[in-house]
Amino acid sequence: MSEFKQKENTGSTFKNKNKKSDNSPDYTGTINVEGTEFFLSTWIKKDKNNQVYFSHSVKKKEKQIDNHSQAKADGYAKETIQVTRDLDDTIPF
Repeated sequence: MSEFKQKENTGSTFKNKNKKSDNSPDYTGTINVEGTEFFLSTWIKKDKNNQVYFSHSVKKKEKQIDNHSQAKADGYAKETIQVTRDLDDTIPF
């Protein structure tokens, strides 16, 4: 099953069920701005007149490579080097 991909210039948030403190966001999600993915955090707050408003924070998603993917990439590089060496050994000149 493929991972959900946010459509360009849209976003969504969901109730934060793992809130660890009062400072944790009330809602978390993602937003896509012109093709760039961001994490979106939302807090429900009240101003001095007791009016409810939403405060947002965005953080750019960084591409993460897990250890398994890195190991596969490293293995591929080693195999490529070995094949090259084998070919070099068979050249007659």
